[in-house]
Amino acid sequence: MSNWTHAICPACWLVKNPNRAPVRVATGDEEICCFCGEPTDDGIYLREDPRSPELRCGGRHGAKEPVQ
Repeated sequence: MSNWTHAICPACWLVKNPNRAPVRVATGDEEICCFCGEPTDDGIYLREDPRSPELRCGGRHGAKEPVQ
């Protein structure tokens, strides 16, 4: 995946996109939400500049633990 593509949980999706339903790619593999650091297996992804201060993954999608 591109370093611009980040996993996002349903709760964070609703904060960023209150009037849009997410399109799920797949479900099953547990990942860490790049925005809040909570586990998610919802298969929702968002393109975000890896330098964004909103990203708890530090711009590295797939990080097993959020960057502090």
